Order: sequence, then structure tokens, then C-alpha cells
Amino acid sequence: MNRRVISLALAVAILFTIHLNAMAAQTRSSEYIQSATASLSTGSAAGQISLTYTVKSAVGNASRIGVSTIRVYRASGEIYKTIYGSTTSGLTKFNAISNSGTYTIDCVAGPSYYCVVTFIVQDANGRDTCAKTTNTQTAHS
Repeated sequence: MNRRVISLALAVAILFTIHLNAMAAQTRSSEYIQSATASLSTGSAAGQISLTYTVKSAVGNASRIGVSTIRVYRASGEIYKTIYGSTTSGLTKFNAISNSGTYTIDCVAGPSYYCVVTFIVQDANGRDTCAKTTNTQTAHS
């Protein structure tokens, strides 16, 4: 009888572990990117919008992590400009597990914009990217 209880408990524990691992895999953006978010708000000066972003590595310490490109679109869908991430701008970091911040984008005062933000996480074994579309926001007038 003891063996049956132990076997049953072991089987339940294994099934529970498999279920938890499957749930964890479903919440990740990819094998390399645990999560990535981006949103816009009105900037603090005329013609500005502010992009708030966060990206987290699923592989631990990444050799490169952050925003590789920001494509800024007018609300009508017409591309306005493309911004490339760099360490100088703070959009990309080296040897980190996450990268987050707020990046100010200069636009024309008054119109509304949205962004498509491409995130990157890279390590010695490879890399992955994912794109997130922000909300639409009016540039400060």
C-alpha cells in the first residue's frame, strides 16, 4: 500500500512539474526573450513623445539586449522616421539581463503617432528579436 501511495504522489508531482514548465514556456516571447513591452506617452516639450520600454532576457546575462529599431508612424500608418538603437542612446546594453528606460522622440507638435519597437536579445549561442506595437499618442503641442 505504501508503494502505491508513493508511486501516485510521484506521478502527480511529475505531471505538475510538466504542467508548470509548459505554462512558463507559453508566457515567454521566445527562447531568448522572456518579455518585452513598449508604450507611448506625451513628451514634456513641444513636438515630443516618450517611449517607455522594457525587455528581459530568458537566457540570463545577454551579450546584447535592448531596442534595435524604433519605427515611428503617423496615426494614418505612414512611416515618419526610423531610429536605430545604440549603447550611446541607452537603447542597447551589453552584458545585462534586462534593459528598460524612457526614450524621447522628436516629432511634429500636434499629430498622433505610434511606434513599432523591435527588441533584441543575443548571447554567444544566437539571438532573437520580437516586435511590439505601441499605443497611439499625440505629440506635445
